Formats: sequence, structure tokens, C-alpha cells
Amino acid sequence: MRDFAGHLCEHDHAMKKIIPLLTSLFVAFALSSCSKPTYESLTEDMIGQLEELVSVLEGIDDEASAKAAVKDIEKVTEELKSIKEKMKELGEPSKDKDKELKAKYEDRLNEVLKKFVSVTIKLNAKPEVYKIVEGPLDDFGNSMN
Repeated sequence: MRDFAGHLCEHDHAMKKIIPLLTSLFVAFALSSCSKPTYESLTEDMIGQLEELVSVLEGIDDEASAKAAVKDIEKVTEELKSIKEKMKELGEPSKDKDKELKAKYEDRLNEVLKKFVSVTIKLNAKPEVYKIVEGPLDDFGNSMN
């Protein structure tokens, strides 16, 4: 079994991969409309799913709650994959739109990412609990690549 420090180092490495990817996904958005996905609507959806993931992880305090959370983590991962595909279809936003979107969403995105890192570190402190959600969280990280 890996020691806790080694696991945290691996977790830190994974977070260094996820955060830039999420940031790059974030900058791929523009203004929304009702009829089809737009950069802004997808940005809202993405941040909402990340907030949902944080909420699910915050609700984990023992093995039973970790087991119950697995399906919710998997659902968020699937939703984020779908959002990522829709973003690809939209292509890159203009530089001005990118700047506008960063100004509008960067603080909210950074806040949810800080919460995500914090809650996963807390889960790492309970190895018997973390091992239950480790696979689904790895899948989440891999889906963002």
C-alpha cells in the first residue's frame, strides 16, 4: 500500500493536469442563446457540474457514504465528457470573447477548483474511504484529458 505522502504527491500531479485542462475548457466559451449550446451556457454547465462534484465529495465521511457517492461521481464525469464534446464542436472563441469569459467566470471557476483540491486532500486523509472513490476520481481526471 502506498504511503500517504506518496499518494498526495500523485494526487498533486493529477491536480496539476486537471486544473490547466479545466481552465482551457473554460476559455473555450462565448455568449449563450436558448436554442443550442454556446460557450457561455457550456461554461455554466461545466462549473455547475464541478460544483456538484465538490458537493458529492463533501458529503463523504465514511465507507458507506463513499460507496454511495460512486454513482454520482460517475454521473458528473459523464456530464463533463458531454460538455467537453459540445465545446469541441463550437471551436475556439475569439480573443476578445475569451477575455470576456475569463473576466466573467474565472473567479467562480478558481473557487470551485480550490474547494475540489481541499475536499480531495481531506478524503486522502482517510485512506480506507479514499480508495473507494479513487477509481471514479481517476476516471474523472482522465476524462478531462
